[in-house]
Amino acid sequence: MTSAACAPLGRSSSARLGAPIRRFTDVTRRSLPSRRVPPRTSSDHALIVLNAAAGIAALGGATYAIRGAPDVPTEWLDGSPFRDYTMPGLILGGVYAPAGLAAARAVWRRHPRASEISVAAAVVQLGWIAAQLRVIGFRSFLQPLMGGVGVIDLGLAVRRLARESGCT
Repeated sequence: MTSAACAPLGRSSSARLGAPIRRFTDVTRRSLPSRRVPPRTSSDHALIVLNAAAGIAALGGATYAIRGAPDVPTEWLDGSPFRDYTMPGLILGGVYAPAGLAAARAVWRRHPRASEISVAAAVVQLGWIAAQLRVIGFRSFLQPLMGGVGVIDLGLAVRRLARESGCT
């Protein structure tokens, strides 16, 4: 080894080692620039309400399904991979509901990726309705209602995404 590598730290060496720490603390003492947060539009409010309502409704549906869905015939599941409504309920409560609630929260909190999260939630919602129609067919007014909400969510989220990227 060279003598410089083995020499004890002198005054000049310790001063150099301490400099980055002082610079770091100087940076943390300064206030960080705040990003400009645009006000919520009526479309944002609609996205919040529709996604929150869809998420809460999905939690209710998931609870009903996991508890056995007593008023829903299991014959509707014939030809599907499910014997009962437990697994669809878990999917509804574990995927659909959190997606809708996350999208509502993201738009409410003005998260930088709120538009993308909202698009993803709308796609999940529309995918759920499409799969439900494929498996059990048309059974309730809620299917077209929630499908319509999903289409509106998707349109609002895409519009919001376009507005953010300067395409409008």
